Amino acid sequence: MNPQLDIALRQLYLEFDTPADRVLTNPQLAELFFNRVSDRMGVSLEREAVFKRLLNLRKNGDLPRLRRN
Repeated sequence: MNPQLDIALRQLYLEFDTPADRVLTNPQLAELFFNRVSDRMGVSLEREAVFKRLLNLRKNGDLPRLRRN
């Protein structure tokens, strides 16, 4: 577990303001989300590991509420 990755995922999740499942099932959103996480982290990341962590955060209730109306 990487606390910096968790922070980046939470921040981008709020910025995207889109449910995690929708991000992961939309190829364009998934690509954009992954690229932004990678840029923010500044290191090489494995796509599968990033998306798995995002899903784990969602399943554990560790993602912030979206601001959606």
